[in-house]
Amino acid sequence: MKPKKSRFNFGPNGLKGFLIEHVEKFVLGLALFLVLVFAFMGSRVETFPASKTPETLASQVSNAKTHMNTNTWAEVQKELSPPPIDNPIVINTRPETWMLAHMSPPILPSRSKRRDPNLYPPLKPEVVAMVAAISTQPEENTLAPIDEKYLEYQEELNAPPPVAPVDDRKSRRRGRDEEELIPTPSMTMRNQPRELTESEREQWTGGRSIGQGTPLSRNIVAFKMLIPVKKQTREYLEALAGNSQNFNEERDRPNYFWFYIERADVTDNPSAAPADLKWVNLNAGALRALPYQRGAVWEMAAEELIDPAAVLAGLTLPVPPVLLADIKKLAGHSDIAFAADLIEEQQTNVGPDIPDFGPGIPGMDGPNFPPEFGTPGGPSGVEPGRGGPTPSGGPAVRGGPTPRGGPSPYGGGRESGRGGYPSSTSGGYTEREIDYQLLRIIDFDVQRGHQYRYRAKLTLIDPNHPPLAQSTGGTLSGDTNTNDPPPTSLMPDVEQRLRELEQEERKNKRRIFWRDTDWSEVSDIVTIPEPLILAAGKVTPAREGPPIPGTNIRVAVGEPKANVLVVDWNDLYAAHVAAEHEVERGAVMNFAADGETLHPTKLVFFKLKDYQFRTGAFVVDVRGGDRLTGGKRALDAPGAVALIDAKGNLLIQREGQDMEDWQRYGDIKMAPVVIADDSGYGPTIEPGRGGSRDRDLLIPGGSGRRGRE
Repeated sequence: MKPKKSRFNFGPNGLKGFLIEHVEKFVLGLALFLVLVFAFMGSRVETFPASKTPETLASQVSNAKTHMNTNTWAEVQKELSPPPIDNPIVINTRPETWMLAHMSPPILPSRSKRRDPNLYPPLKPEVVAMVAAISTQPEENTLAPIDEKYLEYQEELNAPPPVAPVDDRKSRRRGRDEEELIPTPSMTMRNQPRELTESEREQWTGGRSIGQGTPLSRNIVAFKMLIPVKKQTREYLEALAGNSQNFNEERDRPNYFWFYIERADVTDNPSAAPADLKWVNLNAGALRALPYQRGAVWEMAAEELIDPAAVLAGLTLPVPPVLLADIKKLAGHSDIAFAADLIEEQQTNVGPDIPDFGPGIPGMDGPNFPPEFGTPGGPSGVEPGRGGPTPSGGPAVRGGPTPRGGPSPYGGGRESGRGGYPSSTSGGYTEREIDYQLLRIIDFDVQRGHQYRYRAKLTLIDPNHPPLAQSTGGTLSGDTNTNDPPPTSLMPDVEQRLRELEQEERKNKRRIFWRDTDWSEVSDIVTIPEPLILAAGKVTPAREGPPIPGTNIRVAVGEPKANVLVVDWNDLYAAHVAAEHEVERGAVMNFAADGETLHPTKLVFFKLKDYQFRTGAFVVDVRGGDRLTGGKRALDAPGAVALIDAKGNLLIQREGQDMEDWQRYGDIKMAPVVIADDSGYGPTIEPGRGGSRDRDLLIPGGSGRRGRE
C-alpha cells in the first residue's frame, strides 16, 4: 500500500498546537525588535547646541540691554552737523511781525475710511388715550346734531310767554298800558344760554382758540417717542468724518424721512410677550395725511405746544383740534419741554429786557404743518420703494409750512436740528443744541375697551448710498448723477454691502437709498377708556326711629340716599351730558332727566330735555352722611357709593375723590337775574332764583364758581 500523504493540520497536533507552544518566543522577538528600532531613532535625534544654554542666553540679553542704554548721540551729531558757511548772509527781521499761528501747520483729521454708522431706534414710548370731540370742516347747508338741539332749546326758551289778563287799575297806577307788556330784551335775558366766563374758558379750553367747525366724536391714541438726534449725529461724525475730503455736510448727517408704526391688540392676553403678539403695520402715509382723509377733515390743526426745536418735519405729526380736552396730554412728552415753559424760564433768567415773544413764533401762534402735508404747488418728498423724490401734492395748509431739515450739528437755525427762540434783530432762532426730537402719531382706528401696545422704527437716508438726483426720477437709468462717496473712501465691509445692494437694485429696478433702525421697545398697555363718568356726592343717612325703650339703640326705618353725578358721552352730539340722580341701594341707574351739556364750539351751557341716561350700573351699597361733630359748624361724613357697572366691574366712588368731576360737570346754580321795574319800587328778583345766598354764585357773563356748593 502507498503511504498517505501528509496534510496540513490545524488541530492540536498541527499549526494550532505549534502556535500555542511557541507563542512566547514570538512575543519576545517582537519586543526585541521594537527596542532596537527605538534605540536607532534616538541615536539620530539632534542634540541641543552648546550655544543655546541658559547661561549663554542670559549673557546675550545682558549685552543687548547694555547696547540699548549706551548713548551714541555724540557720534550721530557729528554726522548730522551741517558744514560751516564761510561767508554767511545775515538778514535782519522783526520777530514780532511773524505770528506763531502762521508758522504752525494745521492739524488734519485722520484719514480713516468711511463705515456704516450705527442707527439708533426711538426711545421711551409714551401712549395716551382719550375719547373726545375734534373740530372738522362743516359741510354746506348741514347742521351738526348738537347745533340742531341747541336751536331747539333756544326756540323753546325764547317762545313768548302766555299773556295773562291785565288789571287796568294796576296798569294805570304804574303808568303803562298793555303794549308795554310785550317781553323786552332785558326781560328775556333769563332765557339765553349762559356762556363761559373768562376763567371757565381758560379751564375748559386751556387758553386755546376754538373754531366754529363741526364737532365729531373720536377715539384717540397719541403714540410718542424720543428720536435721539444728538447721539445719532455724533455717531455719524465718528463714522463718516474721518476724511474731510470725502465729507459732505448735507449728505453726511442724519436725515430722517420715514417711520414705521406697528400696533398689537392685547385685549385677550395682556401679559403676552412682544414676540408672540400679532403686530399690525399702520399706514405711515395715511397717518401723515390724516387731516385730509374723507369724513375726518380737520378744520384746523392745533397750535404746537412743545419746544419748537424738538419738532421734526414729517415725524412730529400735528395734534388734532381736540375740543374741551387737555391737548397737552396728546402733544407733549415727559422728556420734552413745552414752549411756554421755556419762554417763562428764559424770561425769569434773563429779566425784563428779553425780546417780546409775541405773534410770529412758528408753531405757537397757529397751525404748524410740516411741508409733507402739502403746500401750494405741492412739495417734494421721498418714500421707500419709489426710488427717489416724488411730489406729494397735498392741499394747502393754514398757517404755512415749517422749514424742512433734519438734525445736524453743522449749521444754525431750526433747519439743522438746533432750536432756540426768536432773536430781537433778525427774527430767526438762536442756536441751541437739543438731545431729542419727537416722533408723534395720532391713531383714530381704535376701539373702546380694547387694550393696545405700540412700537416704532425709523428710516434714514443712507449716507454711503444716497438717492439719485431729482432729474433721474429715482430710476436706474443711464444717468449716473449721484452724490455717492468715492469707492476708495469706503471700508471693505461697506463696499461688499453696496455690491450686494446693487444686485438687488438691478433685480427690482429701483434704487434703495435708505436704511432702517431696529424696532423700538414696546410701549405700555393703553386702554381706550369708557367715557361714562359716575361721581359720588352728598349722602343722606337713613331715617331712624325712636330709641328702643331702655336702650340708646335706634333702628333705621328707611334707606340712605346718595346724590350721584352721571356724565354720559354722546357720540352723536360729541359732547358730555351731565345730570344729578338720587339713588338708593338696589337701584339701577337708568333714568331720564334734563341733561346739561356744554356746546363744544359755541361754549355755552344748555339743557337737553328728557335725556335718556343708560348706564347699566347697579347700586350695591351707600355709606356716609353721618354727623361727625355737633354745634353750628357740624360736619358730615363724606359719601361713598359701591356700584357694579354694565360689564360687571365693582366700582367704589368716594365724594372726596370725585370733587374734580363735580366742579367740572356739576349743576350750575345761577344767581338771580335782575329785571328793571319801571314802577319806581326798585329791582325785583326773578322768582325761583334764590335770594342773597346766591350772590357769590355764577351770573351770566360774570365770574364765579361752577359745581356743587
